Amino acid sequence: FPLALQCLLGSFIITTLEFVSGLIFNVWLGLSIWDYTGLPLASLFFNQINLYYSILWFFLSIFAFWLDDTLRWILYELGECKKCNKIYNFFWLFMQLFSLKPPNIKRLKNK
Repeated sequence: FPLALQCLLGSFIITTLEFVSGLIFNVWLGLSIWDYTGLPLASLFFNQINLYYSILWFFLSIFAFWLDDTLRWILYELGECKKCNKIYNFFWLFMQLFSLKPPNIKRLKNK
C-alpha cells in the first residue's frame, strides 16, 4: 500500500481507539482522564477526539512505519548470531538500530 494510505489508516485506527477509550473511561466511568473542550475542533464526538491530534498521528505514523520496516529488515533479513549469547545480540541490535541504515525495500517486497 502507498505510504499515505498506510498513514491515513494508522491515524484512523489510533483516533478510533482514542474515541472508544474516551467513551469508556471518560463518559461511561466518569474518570475524566482527558477533555478537549477548550481546543478548536474538539467538539467532535463528545469531546473525546481532536482533529489536530488525528493529523499529528498521521505524520507520526510515517516514523512508525519506517521503524517497523527497519526492525523487520534488521531482525529478519540480517538475522542474529546463533552462536552468540543474548547480551551480544542485544548490543548488535542496538548498534544496527541506531546506525539508522535504511531498510532494503526491494528485498522486503520480494518475500
